[in-house]
Amino acid sequence: MAQYTASACAPLLSWSGQINPLCGRINEKILETIRANRPDVLVLHAAWYWTEYNWQALDNTLAELSRLGIPKIVLLGAAPSWTDTVPNIIYSYYGIYESLPPRTTSYQLDTQAISNFDYRLESLAARYGVTFESLVDIFCDDDGCMLYLDDILDVTSLDNGHLSTKASEFAARTLAPSLIPGNN
Repeated sequence: MAQYTASACAPLLSWSGQINPLCGRINEKILETIRANRPDVLVLHAAWYWTEYNWQALDNTLAELSRLGIPKIVLLGAAPSWTDTVPNIIYSYYGIYESLPPRTTSYQLDTQAISNFDYRLESLAARYGVTFESLVDIFCDDDGCMLYLDDILDVTSLDNGHLSTKASEFAARTLAPSLIPGNN
């Protein structure tokens, strides 16, 4: 198992961001590693709603990766996004309502960020026979998204969208069966 990441770099070929202009070169090196190691499972993840990312680059990336014959490619949707840090949201909620927020809420949920992106990602994944998995489906329901897990101290994010360690573990346990080659 390996993880290849770089700050502000989505897993997109032929794309370099304004925040990190080295993304293109970094991702080309990662592609070389993927070609050399031929993993059984490859998971692609980013905060796909970030406006700097390029949908055509994702299309091209999936096309290139599909040609490599990797048994299972998973396109993982973005984590829920909030308008402030999750700890600040809990504090703000308490200040207004004088109670802790419910575990799952739409209070300060950035609905614009998560609105149509899973649909777009799922459609793109289907075009290339890639598995799509939604973090929104894991952390959200009709009432909103999870601010915390079983305990108020186990927040799902310390900022406005990067999953905390415990939330990442929760997502990994939930997704584990679908990451096995041959399972959909």
